[in-house]
Amino acid sequence: MREEDGVAFEDIKEEFLELFIEHAETELEMFSDDLERRGHAPLPHPEHGWQSLGHTLSALIALLDEGGEYEDLQYDVGRYLGEVVRFRFGGEWLRVELNDDDVPEPMLVGHEMDPPEPFNPFAVVARLRGGSGMPDIRAFIEQCVRH
Repeated sequence: MREEDGVAFEDIKEEFLELFIEHAETELEMFSDDLERRGHAPLPHPEHGWQSLGHTLSALIALLDEGGEYEDLQYDVGRYLGEVVRFRFGGEWLRVELNDDDVPEPMLVGHEMDPPEPFNPFAVVARLRGGSGMPDIRAFIEQCVRH
């Protein structure tokens, strides 16, 4: 790859993160509206979503597991989870590359975790989907964030 291509790709990755952050609230509102149109309860605002996170995330995971029209919502579920965690534990969205071969993903950094490792809500959603049975979600998230 030419150096110019690498610089252009870095610019694209940075622009993606800027757009991700800039449109987070609008995207979550659209996600909640979409769920309502499909006959589901609206999402609690992420700022107030911690107390009901277990119920909300269980319902969203169940929708994702149905597949079909809901399969494309996994990214939105991850974004919602990330925003709830950000409001609860602090931090900010940054683009994180775990190794040279990874496509960078938005992850939360600067939260209460010690040692400070990125929190990847998209990986957590995938892990919750792949697990057998639903854990106590808030305890699971606290374990992920606080180690």
